[in-house]
Amino acid sequence: MNFDNIDFCKRCFTVCSFLCQNLKDYPHQYWFAAQKEGYSGVALLSRTEPLSVDKGLGEEEFDCEGRLITAEFPAFYLATSYVPNAGRKLVTLDKRMQWDPVLRKHLKVSVSEMERGIHGH
Repeated sequence: MNFDNIDFCKRCFTVCSFLCQNLKDYPHQYWFAAQKEGYSGVALLSRTEPLSVDKGLGEEEFDCEGRLITAEFPAFYLATSYVPNAGRKLVTLDKRMQWDPVLRKHLKVSVSEMERGIHGH
């Protein structure tokens, strides 16, 4: 994969993949893995340093699985997530159905904070 012209790279992973290679072109690297080793996680790599980085949603059920990194940049937010699926035979459908409203709430808070910062409210 050629990374020459890419400013950001965001990945979902269950085990350490090509991202474990030397990525010196991305000095700002943020990793958020599940407490259960090898289960899930996300990574955000950037050439530009974010203003701030949050890991998780503030919901233990999802945060213990390393499902979200949100980075604030001067003009935008960048989120990388590993969305839970319903699983075979829909055994985790309830968890999947909880994810969207929790994520939406998190992103709305982030966007409203950014708007206050930009508009000076």
